[in-house]
Amino acid sequence: MSGSVASTVSEAVGRAAGLVLVWAPALGAGSLEAVCALFDHTWPPTGSEDRSGSGGPGVKLLVMVEEGACEGDAQRAVAWCAERGFELLVVCSLTEPASLQAVARHWLAAGAGTPLLSGDSLQSESVDSENSAVRIVEALQCHAWPGLELKKTASEKRAMGSKEETGQKSLKELEKAKKAESGVDEMETLAQQMKEVRALSDDQQRRDRACDLAMRMAASFGIDTDSD
Repeated sequence: MSGSVASTVSEAVGRAAGLVLVWAPALGAGSLEAVCALFDHTWPPTGSEDRSGSGGPGVKLLVMVEEGACEGDAQRAVAWCAERGFELLVVCSLTEPASLQAVARHWLAAGAGTPLLSGDSLQSESVDSENSAVRIVEALQCHAWPGLELKKTASEKRAMGSKEETGQKSLKELEKAKKAESGVDEMETLAQQMKEVRALSDDQQRRDRACDLAMRMAASFGIDTDSD
């Protein structure tokens, strides 16, 4: 790999949020070592000293297609992945209809809000290679990608709407209770003032105070004193 190509690939790997290496020897993808060298020669990104594999892309998968693989390749792949923090997925063939149909079915189901790891889906996938192909979908769709916004389900939206309605109802009931309490306090005040008016010895003063209390009482009941 030339220096310019290595630098370009290293920069791309450094920016990548996910990295999937696919090794399919039957399709002319070369040896396992050649595929893994793509990562080894470009990681860490330019200027970094960390080669532990702890940083970098959040999703790191090595998809190994068994068809055409040499004896011992699986063990070497496991060791390489363990050292660099990759997850190894072994499939029989990525071109088998069963694997492709499983990937498509799970991708569409996840988009519709169906749990990827539901018990039914695991029981229905009896072939290991099909399960591994589906795991590619699970790894990509279950990862918390940068800038990802969790969509609210229909049930969550209904629950939020119900909470808002309950809050508004409670606020109205509280305001109503406060008004009722205020009305009771006002009536108690008027009753006390009526007792004081009756205790007045001056007849004219008693009449004036009684008229004033009557107008205040009418106002408290919402009666317009200017109307007939």
